[in-house]
Amino acid sequence: MSVLQTFLLVVDHDKQEAKQIAERVAQGNAARSLVIKDVSLGEYINDEDPILRGKAVSYLTAVIIALPPKFLTRQQTQVLTTFFCDRIEDGGAVTGLETLQKLDRFNKELAEEVARA
Repeated sequence: MSVLQTFLLVVDHDKQEAKQIAERVAQGNAARSLVIKDVSLGEYINDEDPILRGKAVSYLTAVIIALPPKFLTRQQTQVLTTFFCDRIEDGGAVTGLETLQKLDRFNKELAEEVARA
């Protein structure tokens, strides 16, 4: 079972365990200097079921929250901002945008994109 599948199974009934799963993924990524694309979202991120899709977005958001503040590059911040803006109706997207807005690499152009979304 993948880490994402485990997160999807526990997120509704054990928020603390879901948070810990995301933190472990973030710590693993930070320790190995992996890029955020290595957080595997599988087919869930494009699932037709909005609840399942929202949970996958929430997983990505939880991992981003757990990353060190300067971990994401400017380009990764831009890509994630665009992604969350495109998924604004999915669960976790707004929290993801709030998290990105707190980063030093979040700039005026990204703020304008969020406002348009």
